[in-house]
Amino acid sequence: MGFSSAAIYVLLGMCALMKGSHGLLARYEAETGIKPVYTLLRVNMSNNYTVPIYRLNDYYTVRLCLDKDRNVTVTNIGYSNHEGSDNISVSYDNYTEIGYFQTEEDYSTEHMWSIMRNSSQVGSKTELRQGPHELKITLVDQHDDHGIELDFIELTVDDTDGSFDEVSFWCGSLFPPPM
Repeated sequence: MGFSSAAIYVLLGMCALMKGSHGLLARYEAETGIKPVYTLLRVNMSNNYTVPIYRLNDYYTVRLCLDKDRNVTVTNIGYSNHEGSDNISVSYDNYTEIGYFQTEEDYSTEHMWSIMRNSSQVGSKTELRQGPHELKITLVDQHDDHGIELDFIELTVDDTDGSFDEVSFWCGSLFPPPM
């Protein structure tokens, strides 16, 4: 099955790979692999969609497949938040918690869902063994009834030998879901 140039353009819009001084920055759009009915249109967000995490203990997971042992850092999580701040936990494989971040509190406008914010780095560099892993983002403390909307996840992956393959790293999930 081939891909049209439009499909390839959409695919390239869902991920970005940039080489930095500390490794490769791999970006994953939260709506990738999610059926459109579970996403929300937000024109100011990257790719114009977010994934809601509204209730306490709701979570979002991304599968990672490592071809060899690698150091991985959660560099940034893009999100939007409405009104009160919320606490978000980030963990690997359902048990290795790497850190928390607190969303920004802002009551200044009713349009806060349209303002993208950044977590900055969450936790420290983590050595992950070769094989499949799961990155989990969980709403663990909520100061209002709104939760967050997830936009993207950025990870820095050590690649000293130049062998990193992003499609394999995301377990092939960079392809859009079937309609």
